[in-house]
Amino acid sequence: TFVVLCAVALQWAAQRDVLSRLATRFADRVRVLDFSQLARDPVEVTLACAHWWRLPASEETVRARASDVARRNAKAVDGSYSAAQREQETRLVQERHGEDLARTHAWAQRFVLPALDAPLSMTDPGDWS
Repeated sequence: TFVVLCAVALQWAAQRDVLSRLATRFADRVRVLDFSQLARDPVEVTLACAHWWRLPASEETVRARASDVARRNAKAVDGSYSAAQREQETRLVQERHGEDLARTHAWAQRFVLPALDAPLSMTDPGDWS
């Protein structure tokens, strides 16, 4: 499991590095969104994205759709979903795989993260223009 998780960490780092370079090179056209922002307020973040993309949908339509989608599991769309359920699933993963995750995190901190470019610049979606 540890080796697989290290491969996942390395893949994440490669994707993050590409994104960092794109965000730096095309700062006027690229925004980076952290999942924690979306999870904290999916409707407002979706509205900010729709506004930044200049989508023609009304605010009311975007709010209704975002609210509906945020309550469903993306991998099992017929099932409901919530922040509480996500926290419970996170706890279960931590209970079952916490030791391997901690070892992988330490490995990535030591060997992978030092090789990455500067941190990603993340602007709060409410500040996008």
